[in-house]
Parts: sequence; structure tokens; C-alpha cells
Amino acid sequence: MIREVHIKNFALIDELTVPFYAGLNIMTGETGAGKSIIIGAMNALGGERIGTDVIYTGADFAYVEITFDNVDLTDKLISEYDISPCDFLVLSRKFLASSRSIYKINGEKVSAKIMKQFFAVLVDIHSQREHQLLLKKDQTDLINLFLDDEGKNLLSNYKQKYQELLSINKKLRLDGDIDFSLREADLLSFEIDEINEMSLRENEDKDLEEEFEILNNGRFILDSVYNSINIIDGENLGVSERFSTLVGDLEKLEGFSEELSQMYETSVEIQELLQDLNRSLINFSESFELDDEKLSLIEDRLSEINKLKSKYKRDVNGIISLSNEKQERYDYIMNFKRDMEVFEKKKKEITLELEGLAKSLTSKRKEAGEKLAKRIELVLKDLNLSVCKLDIRVNDLEKLNVNGKDNVSIYISTNKNEPFKHIYDIASGGEISRIMLAIKTVISSEVNDFTLVFDEIDSGISGRTAQKVAEKMNEIASRSQVICITHLAQIAAMGDRHFHISKEERGDRVSSTINEINGEILHEEIARLIAGVQINETTLEAAKDMIRQSKDYKKRLENGI
Repeated sequence: MIREVHIKNFALIDELTVPFYAGLNIMTGETGAGKSIIIGAMNALGGERIGTDVIYTGADFAYVEITFDNVDLTDKLISEYDISPCDFLVLSRKFLASSRSIYKINGEKVSAKIMKQFFAVLVDIHSQREHQLLLKKDQTDLINLFLDDEGKNLLSNYKQKYQELLSINKKLRLDGDIDFSLREADLLSFEIDEINEMSLRENEDKDLEEEFEILNNGRFILDSVYNSINIIDGENLGVSERFSTLVGDLEKLEGFSEELSQMYETSVEIQELLQDLNRSLINFSESFELDDEKLSLIEDRLSEINKLKSKYKRDVNGIISLSNEKQERYDYIMNFKRDMEVFEKKKKEITLELEGLAKSLTSKRKEAGEKLAKRIELVLKDLNLSVCKLDIRVNDLEKLNVNGKDNVSIYISTNKNEPFKHIYDIASGGEISRIMLAIKTVISSEVNDFTLVFDEIDSGISGRTAQKVAEKMNEIASRSQVICITHLAQIAAMGDRHFHISKEERGDRVSSTINEINGEILHEEIARLIAGVQINETTLEAAKDMIRQSKDYKKRLENGI
């Protein structure tokens, strides 16, 4: 149930906040005052496409926010999308001048798709334009509401199986690319063999480049090592021999002071390091070989590796990883046909099962259609369409869809001996309005606690029929919240709350405002709806009498009279 609607910078609305209540909420006002703008803003929150021209002149954004009470209807969606649970629900949409929209539920950003899902569960908006769109459509979803328990279980099982079929079809769509995939597999096989033949090791390119540099500069390196050995331990007073003399001299001095003792110890350490360095140089010189053949082999190996690196734009480690990736892709493609055969078999099994479920659903929908037609006909009698007959036709489709294989259409005969016509072909706006109201009355008996919004559903009716429509809307409002824009006094007088919309000038601008009215102001508004501009004592008394009669009617219903 809607607790409050807040609109800012939307069309003629500068800013307004309006609370709504349980029961029948009526909105009236002069033509062009902005009644339908409020409904338009609500539709926009529900995901309807809008242009930047709805942004109030001079503003850089428009904003719509609706707060809902009694949000049990959305428990499943709240859990599915991990929305913070709360005793109320705040849905909002901000339209920016850049054409971008920001959707939020309880302050958390959501997608337009999620917002549409929440809004559709909470609010059902109907206008003349939407009636026409609705009546064009397949009515299978309508019939689904009136399936018995067995039918609803059938539908649930069908939808679960249908999702399995969609998943398999998604995989099978790849089958059309199998020829291309096999050509890809040939290329993969060649590249995998090319890489595997190289028997690459991790970091091999870096290791070989280092070894190549050493061998390629072998004579220079060896000459430098020999020279270093000669400097350290040469026959003509090498560094080692001279440093030994230095150590001997310091040894004689160590007893004189702590400082000299430390110098001696340091000299011993240096001497040992010098000896270690000399041994390392000798070992290197003895193990090092000038191997031109090995150098040539390394050069050839590096050349082959560099060709791979140039081709695949990766180093050796990257090429090894790439080879593993290509092997996985190759294995996937080679198993593809085998998997497709399994999926094709599974698809046939599920399709056969779905055909059986769809056939059972068709039977259940025909039963539900007959019962629904009778229920709608009873309501139409209350709406002064007593001779109307409905024929809800469940027609077979060639292909399975999310609901089965049915296309449901409503056909109607509005006069005796008149042939049935598709409901969309009915010319009278008044008849369409009453038929839609009858359908909504029956739906509201199945789904309670949501909000029904009617934007001038009373088009084309008057007099006694208008009174019957008012009584039927009161009946719906006893189960669900109703918000209704009307120009008929009979419907307005039946309201539990009444809101008046008007335009007022604010400097050089015109803006729409809304106020709840009662007492004498309410009497004057009902009188205006009765007589137009000319309001006198007679029309005021008629308005008061109409309101009294509506209250008496409600009391009689409450008392079961």
C-alpha cells in the first residue's frame, strides 16, 4: 500500500508530497491541472521511458519517490536481490538532464529491471491508453491467476523445465559454429605441437642469454681471471705475499693496545678473504672452457626461442602458459560434438515432457477461462452490462514459450444475438472501461493488499452506470488500496479520502499543487463535478446528498444489509 508520494521538478510539479491511505483515494481537478502528471510520475518510477522534457523548467533533474507500507508482497524479491529488509519500502528514481536515471530501493542503487519488478508487484496502474495496450496482448498471465492448485503446480513445474530447456538451447546454439571450431582446433593442434617440440623450461630464455654472454666473451673473461690470480699470488711479490708481511708486522704490535689488536684481527680476516678469492678464481679458471660448439648450440637455441617469442608476443614463461591454455581450448572443442549429442538427447526428453505439461496446462486454462468468464459476467451485470457474454478462448500455438503453448484471448458479445468480437475491437470507451473494471474487481478478490491506480477509467459513462462503477470501486477498495482520478461526481462522492489538484502561478511560472479536502470545500468540489462552473444552492445540496448516500451505502455494506 502506498503511504506517500513525493515528486520534485516533474513537468508542472515544482515539488509536492501527498499521503495516501487505505480504501478509495479520489483525485479531482480542472482539466490540465496536473492530475495525470502525478500518475505519469508514478509510471516513470515503474520504469516507463520518459524524455528530459519532463524536467521542470530551470531544474537539472526530476525526482519521484514512493513509500510503501505492508510490503509482504515483495518478500521474495527482497530476498532475491539482497535488499535491506524494513517495515516499509522506499522506491525512488532521479532523472538527470543527461538522460541518465538513478534508481534506488531503501537507499540502495538498483537497476531499472529490478525496479520494474518491485513496482509491478506493488502497483497496478490503468488508464485508457494502457487499457488499449493491455487488451491487445495475450491474456495467459491473467488466466494463470485463476488456475486451481493443480494447475498452479503444473505451471510451476513447466516453468522450471522450460528454464532447463533454455539453458540447453543456449549451449546448443554453439553447435552452429562447430565447423569454425574444428578449423580452430587444427590451428591449435599445430601451435601446441610447435611449442611442445621446443620442450621449453621456465626462465630458459634468460638463463641461456646469460650463458651466451659468458661464452661469447670467454677469452676476455679468462684473461682477466688469470691476471687477477697473478696479481694476488704472482711470483714477483703478489698481493698475497706482501699482505702476509703486513699481517706479521701487526701481529707484533697487538699486545700494545686494544686498537692495535683489532687492526691485527681485521688484517687476518682480509687475508683469509684474499685467499678465498684466489681459490675461487683458480677453480673458475680450471673449470671454464672455451667451447665454440656449445656457444653455437646456445645461439641456435636462442634463435628458435626468439622466433616463438616474436610470434606469440610473450616470454618463455608466457609461452608455456599459453600452451596450456591452447591445450584446454583444444580439448574443449574436441569434446564439443560429444557434448552436443548428449544435449540434443536431453533436449528431446525435456521437450517431450514440456509438451505433456503444456497440454495439461491448456486443459486447466480452459477450465479456469470458463469459470473466470462467468465471474466477470456477474460483475458486468452490476455495472449495467447484464447482456454481456464473455468467451475466453485458449488457442494452441506452434511453439512452446515460457507459459506453455497457449494464446489466451477475450471475446465478448455486448448485445443479445450479437456475434462475439475480440475485446480490443469494442468501439465504446464506456464498455471497455467497465469490462476492465470488472476484470480488476475479480483480480482484486485473488490478490489483496496491493495498490490499484485508475486514471479516468470512468470515461464514457454517466448516470446510473456511474453509480454502479462507484460501488464496484468501493468493493475493490475494501480489499486493496485504490487511487482514482475521476471527473464523475458519483465516484468522487464514494471516496474515503479526496485530494484536489490545481495550478497556481509562482512568479512567472505555473505549478501544480495537491491538497486533501473535506467539509464545505469537498461539497463545492462535488458540486463542480455535477454542474460544472455554475455552482448554486441546488447543486451544493445535490453534492451533500450524494455524499450522504455514499456513506449510507457503505454502512449498509458493513452491516451486511
